[in-house]
Amino acid sequence: MISYTDYKIFGYTLIPKPEFRRHIMRAVQTAQRFTFDRLSPENLTEANKFGLCELAELFYKEVNNLKPVISATNDRYSETYGLRSLGSTMPTIDEDAYSIMLTYFTREQLYRGV
Repeated sequence: MISYTDYKIFGYTLIPKPEFRRHIMRAVQTAQRFTFDRLSPENLTEANKFGLCELAELFYKEVNNLKPVISATNDRYSETYGLRSLGSTMPTIDEDAYSIMLTYFTREQLYRGV
């Protein structure tokens, strides 16, 4: 659904080419789960493609243990990195994925409806 060339054209750079296929496949499968298997290459919008790239980068960060900034100070510059933990108020990977889906996919795509 998304090629590495598309990924680069959209301005994404985090995932190296040898690892791209694995992460974009997980992104597509996650999107299929949220859209009840209604995605196909023919009905993907440009916004959907951006969303798949965002999901792929989210999963790449998770697998490679790239820790998010959980605290930052401006004066004399300081950052604190951390991981999600039990009892943490940080969103889980599923919550992050859902947020991306809400941003880049329409309600019609996410609604099961009869």
